[in-house]
Amino acid sequence: MSYDQNTRVGELLPYPILAQFLDDACNPPYKGVPVAGFKWKPLVNPATRAFLSVSAPNRGILVLSTIPGTGADAVLLPEDVILALDGKAIDDMGYYDDPDFGRLMFPHLVRKNHSPGDTVPVDVVRNGVVTNVSLKLSTQNDHFSLVPENIERNPVDFLVEGGFVMRELAGDYLRAYGSRWRSEANTRLLDFYLSQSAYQEGTNSHVLILSQVLPDPINVGYQHFRDEIVTHLNREPVTGISDAFRIADRDGGISRVRLKSVHLDIVLDKAELEEANRRLSTAYGIPSLRRRAAPAK
Repeated sequence: MSYDQNTRVGELLPYPILAQFLDDACNPPYKGVPVAGFKWKPLVNPATRAFLSVSAPNRGILVLSTIPGTGADAVLLPEDVILALDGKAIDDMGYYDDPDFGRLMFPHLVRKNHSPGDTVPVDVVRNGVVTNVSLKLSTQNDHFSLVPENIERNPVDFLVEGGFVMRELAGDYLRAYGSRWRSEANTRLLDFYLSQSAYQEGTNSHVLILSQVLPDPINVGYQHFRDEIVTHLNREPVTGISDAFRIADRDGGISRVRLKSVHLDIVLDKAELEEANRRLSTAYGIPSLRRRAAPAK
């Protein structure tokens, strides 16, 4: 339960959702909360409705994108218009009439009386034709998100090369800025977090960042860089910390780093890199300059 004093809007969690959660949690393995797996927006503009050949009055929401790895990714397309889900008509603002609670947003349909793995029918308008697809409900896999939330506060993988501390961007990293994190955090990182669907390129795509630079003679001139997005290592594009580990192991270290904000390679002296890493480990009391957990399944 929550209440916003500014808007005077309260949010309550319906009892069937709580009952389902408790039943699931008390009967392991925990299945999780089902999700439909797509992003959407209301469809109220008459011109847009006409362009998409939606004739049903005051019905339908527009699919913007699907989340990789979910059931929606297999059966829905951008610009599909969803008219009904699980046998309930969806209006142009995303509401349906619930027999117990009245007018509710359609995501409640997914969570009510369903579990991950269930299949629900969906009526869609695609290319002007009304058709029906079977949508398999999924559970949100944090690892597949471009910017994982890491709500469990698991230790993150990292790599330190020449004082460059690299890790993947996560929701908890941004929220570490405090209650005003949306205004205090780096705007480039916030853009990736808030607009993930625009940047996601696959289930293994993440955002590698240079979180800080530990001062050392090898990185003089680079020590002001912080919270920068890394696009290339040793001239090779990267999409996460796994690429950083692979390149470092293959090349015997990271000597070239390209940042999104700079578009030029930051170069470290490869001949001095091994000695610099030993010096950094001792000076900063870091037993290991990398942490690599087992890959998520």
